[in-house]
Amino acid sequence: RLKESARIISDLPGFSRLAQELAEKAQRLDNKGFSVALFGAFSAGKSSFANALLGQRVLPVSPNPMTAAINRIKPVDNAHGHGLVHISLKNPVVMLADVNHALQLFSCQAQSLEGAVEIIAGLSGDLARQGAAEKTNYSFLQAFSRGYAQLAAQLGTILPSTTDKFAPYVACEEKSCFVDWIDLYYDCAL
Repeated sequence: RLKESARIISDLPGFSRLAQELAEKAQRLDNKGFSVALFGAFSAGKSSFANALLGQRVLPVSPNPMTAAINRIKPVDNAHGHGLVHISLKNPVVMLADVNHALQLFSCQAQSLEGAVEIIAGLSGDLARQGAAEKTNYSFLQAFSRGYAQLAAQLGTILPSTTDKFAPYVACEEKSCFVDWIDLYYDCAL
């Protein structure tokens, strides 16, 4: 019905946009594609709920809200088999912006990621006198500093992985703070 409606109205003046939307919706339904977005507070059980829907513990739990990345679970297709994971790392410009945002609480600004590592090394680790925002941002900056040497050359790339090996990019802060998004291709009843 959607395809036929799109075909009928596509030539009518002022209906081209609606015809395109109907055709796109028909294509999504043909491909059985849909989105379920889970939003909630830190440690609210979003990953546990998604794992229950999938019928298996696929998504690890992220220990830090500063490093939460978008995780998309996608159906398998001819190009993407069951268990394939694509991990997109932030590009250097985005990473520097994230680091500088965290450095603002310490009245610092970096011109480069290498410079940020040097600035972070000089920050005081005395968390007893800092507020919650400073502690969270300090934790993020320390994670960035620990992971930078290992991941610097891969910034802006997509890393191939598998369901049994991608957990550190979600749950280990020194890796997860570099992640932009993760696509997981999974075959299950859902």
